[in-house]
Amino acid sequence: MNLSQGINLRPWREEARLANQKNFQLFSLIAVALGVCLSILIWQTNFKAIQAIEQGNQLIQQHSNQLNTEIHQVISLRKRHTELFQHLEAMQQLQANRLTNVQVLEHFAKSVNTGIHLLKLKRTNNLIEVQGLAYPAQATATFMHELNLQPLFLEPVLNSLTTDPKTGQSQFELTLPLQGGQQ
Repeated sequence: MNLSQGINLRPWREEARLANQKNFQLFSLIAVALGVCLSILIWQTNFKAIQAIEQGNQLIQQHSNQLNTEIHQVISLRKRHTELFQHLEAMQQLQANRLTNVQVLEHFAKSVNTGIHLLKLKRTNNLIEVQGLAYPAQATATFMHELNLQPLFLEPVLNSLTTDPKTGQSQFELTLPLQGGQQ
C-alpha cells in the first residue's frame, strides 16, 4: 500500500452528493405535486362553495320575484275589494233611497185631500219642496195638517201662499223636512 496514494473519498462523496441531489429533486417534485393537488382541491372547494352561494342567491331572487308578484296581486285584489265594497255601499244607499222615495210618495198620496193639485215636488237631501194649487184656500191648511200626521215627515213650513181674488184659487209653496234626516 502506498501512502502517497491515500484514500480517495471523492467518488463516494460525489455519489452521496448525486444521491442527495436526486432525493432533493424527488422530494421537490413530490412537494410541487402535492402543492398543485392541494391548490386544485382548495380551488374546487371554493368554486363549489361559490356555485352553491350563487344558486342560493338565484333561489332567493326567484322567491323574491314570486313574492313581489304575489304582493302586487294582493294589492290589486285589495283595490278591487275596496271598489266592490264602495259599489255595494252605493247600491245599498240607492236601495234605501228608493224605498224612502216610495214611502214619501205613498205618504203624499195619503195626505192629498180634495181641492189640492200638486204642481211640483223636488227632493234635496232630507227636504222636499212642494208647489201646488188649492181651492178653496183652506185646503192648504188641511193638506199641511195631513202631512204633519204622517210619520215620515216633520212639520211642514209654508213659504208662500197667494190667492187669486177672482177665482178663489190659491197657489202655495211649502218645505217639508223628512223625519230623522233620511237621505
